[in-house]
Amino acid sequence: MKDCERSIALIDHLLDGQLQSEDRSWLRAHIKVCKRCQAELRFQARLHRVLASQSLPCLSENLTDKIIATAKGRARHSHLLKAVNLLSLAALAGLLLFLVGLGAIEGLAESIVSTMIRWQ
Repeated sequence: MKDCERSIALIDHLLDGQLQSEDRSWLRAHIKVCKRCQAELRFQARLHRVLASQSLPCLSENLTDKIIATAKGRARHSHLLKAVNLLSLAALAGLLLFLVGLGAIEGLAESIVSTMIRWQ
C-alpha cells in the first residue's frame, strides 16, 4: 500500500513533466504491475488532457486582487476560509460532473495504459 501511496503522489508530477529520472523509472515499474495505480494514472492523465483542452474564463486582475485582499483581511475568521475552500471543491466537483456528462473522461484508460507500457 505504501508503494501505491508513493505512486499516486508521483503521477501528477509525471504528467506535468516534472518527475526526476529515478522516480520516473520506479513509477513505471510499479504501474506496470499495479492495476490500482494504472487506473489512477489513466484517470489523472485524462483529467489533465481534458482540463488542458478547455478554455476556462479568466478573472480580471482587479477582481482577483479584491478576492485575495478580502480573503487575507478575513483570515482571522477560519470559518470563512473553510467556506471558500468548500465552494472551490464544489466548483471542481461540478466541473468534473460536467466533463463526465460530456463523455470527456471516459474511454481514455486503455490508451494511457498502452502508452505507459510502451515506455518500457
